[in-house]
Amino acid sequence: MHVRLRGRWALPLLLIPSLAAPTFAQEDAQEERAHFHHVRLNVTDPEATLDFYQRFLGAVEVSYRGLKPALFTERSFLLLNKVEEPARSGPKTAISHIGWAGIDGPNEYEWLESQGVEFQTPVTPLGTNHFMYLYGPDHELIEIFTGGKHHRFDHVHLWASDIAASARWFGDHLGFDTRVLAEPKTRNKNDLGSLWMAFLQADNVNLVFFGRPDFESDWWPGSNYSKEEGPKGALEPTLGSVVDRLGFSYSDIDRVYERMKAAGVEIVEEIKTRDYGFRSFLVLAPDDLLIEIVEEKHLPEGLWD
Repeated sequence: MHVRLRGRWALPLLLIPSLAAPTFAQEDAQEERAHFHHVRLNVTDPEATLDFYQRFLGAVEVSYRGLKPALFTERSFLLLNKVEEPARSGPKTAISHIGWAGIDGPNEYEWLESQGVEFQTPVTPLGTNHFMYLYGPDHELIEIFTGGKHHRFDHVHLWASDIAASARWFGDHLGFDTRVLAEPKTRNKNDLGSLWMAFLQADNVNLVFFGRPDFESDWWPGSNYSKEEGPKGALEPTLGSVVDRLGFSYSDIDRVYERMKAAGVEIVEEIKTRDYGFRSFLVLAPDDLLIEIVEEKHLPEGLWD
């Protein structure tokens, strides 16, 4: 993610107003805000995925509602779809990577490498911090960034064809306060401050939107991929890729469904009970980013009451 909001790397933030209607704020300021609930992965070997995230990233295996294994990451989950063939991976969808925080980048990199973890990039300094990119069992891209100074699930990095539109969508329909960096007059691939980004916080998970790089003329190291690997044309749907969707929860989704439908949000699947036992419906955010709206109590109550 490479963004700190305090200290040396702090950057000025500007509030982007909501424009769509009816919106979360306009319809009912008292409505419950969304909570970050899960990342859904398409995996060929669920046991390998469960083992990897427990061994290397501190997740805890749980039996979600007693129905299926999942990974608990302090206040949210990794949910798994078993697929027969490897899902699409790479930089061609709106979800660039999922991210954990770290503390001691060089030592963590050395240990992970000694355990046979595959890396996309070496450990790399960024100011007083470090970042590194590694692959999960199904080639899902994972970042460890030491700016958070802990070892917890920390962020999701997303590409956006129109950063302001993506930021507004999350503010209008999920109720998040969205702050966007002013667009720079010039873009310098070596200067973090020259990058235009949107930042919002969903409970303890940071969602960060970057403008999708033009891999022919606007290459910068944080985009992680070679020009040959980079997306051409529109971003591909996240549905069916290794990182399939992001899930957000409410205690009662019927009202949320009606509000989103009235606002013209594209409903991909109607409300129904899913494999993990919760009711949910699926919608599309900008750039074919699949979002699942889940009916669950917010953690720490959640499943534990």
